[in-house]
Amino acid sequence: AESLVAAALAPRVHELMRDLHANHVVQRCVATLTSGRNAFVFEAVSRALVEVGTHRHGCCVLQRCLDNAAGATRTNLVDSVIEHTRALIADQFGNYIVQYILQLHEAKLTRRVVHAITGSVAELA
Repeated sequence: AESLVAAALAPRVHELMRDLHANHVVQRCVATLTSGRNAFVFEAVSRALVEVGTHRHGCCVLQRCLDNAAGATRTNLVDSVIEHTRALIADQFGNYIVQYILQLHEAKLTRRVVHAITGSVAELA
């Protein structure tokens, strides 16, 4: 059954992540499908991280991905968020993604976020 769900959603997952109602289905897939079956969501988010992270509904999907990703997948997502911190932090929805990283209370990640915005404080104010 999981493979059928993944196969049905994968071709349109980018669109579904941004939909008022369908984003909840994508979030549930991230949380409940096995890691091999939900990989299509992580891949789609990674390919369009800023677009997804700055969207009203996409940012919720990205947060669920950060909650449920493990190992290299999680590391890659966190690295992408930090790489795009300036774009995310300046957006009304993207800033929640950066806040999420800071709320992990991991000193190394916090330092990386601070480093990413160093020199941009006046611009971001």
